[in-house]
Amino acid sequence: MLKRISFSELSLYMACPFKRHLCYDLRMWEGKTAYTWFGTVLDDALGSLFQERKPLEEVISIVAERLSASSIQDPDVVASFAKLAEKRWKRDATAQRLTDDWISIATKHLDKLSQMLMPDGTIVIPGIPEPLLFRDYQTQLQAEGASIRFKGFVDLICQGAKTDKWYVIDIKTTGRPWDFRFPDVKLKTNQLLLYKNYFIELAQQGKLKRISAPAIIDPATVECWYLFLFRATSAKQEAVKIESKPASVNRSVRMIEGAGRRISQGFKQKTTDMKQCGWCHLQEKCWSGELDTFLNA
Repeated sequence: MLKRISFSELSLYMACPFKRHLCYDLRMWEGKTAYTWFGTVLDDALGSLFQERKPLEEVISIVAERLSASSIQDPDVVASFAKLAEKRWKRDATAQRLTDDWISIATKHLDKLSQMLMPDGTIVIPGIPEPLLFRDYQTQLQAEGASIRFKGFVDLICQGAKTDKWYVIDIKTTGRPWDFRFPDVKLKTNQLLLYKNYFIELAQQGKLKRISAPAIIDPATVECWYLFLFRATSAKQEAVKIESKPASVNRSVRMIEGAGRRISQGFKQKTTDMKQCGWCHLQEKCWSGELDTFLNA
């Protein structure tokens, strides 16, 4: 049976095969965080704007309600908001103060994004050289490779209003600009390259129900872009194009195929890169040997 793998699982495996084993095989997941909650709420809001074309005021009202501290029921998210607030404001910290701050940031982002929606139905994103025709939001990609079954979601698929180009756009909320020289950021760019590969494959096969595409798509006409939404009071936004030449795309496909084979073979070695451990919710238990005792019990 082919191994089913998402880019999230691939990223975890590349960071630390052992952590991937703990999370995906043994279900030792980290709880949801304030960051993931903010991203989820904003993702849903963008769908309401781009796909459903709901009025801006209605979308903002829904976002404000979902981000309100009194509305968040998940204890992990509540604890994460409280921890971040304490780190930021010390003695004056409250989770409500942080959620109010993020509601303001989300409102500014949504206001700017709504201004990208033109009366003629096109989308104009500063940095992208032509108006775009909306084709789909949160497009599900499911495809089979030599050793894996890949599953992922593309935030935004558009066509050029003036050319025959396709645009694969991933929308990211982030605290600061990405440095594309860093290995972990380079790994993240592979996500877009994989999305491009499987988008072309599935579109040409007519397997994307909400997208009508030609039988043959020239890979050179498909561009990959990030749209960054910064978690800052300025609510800055930035569109960045990712080079997606055939060699880069093929390298990403080989990477995920190889990871799928090694995961299927049970490879779960601990990382030797201690930088990866700093972000791990299992760091203390792993380093103390508590996890080894648990696994060998």
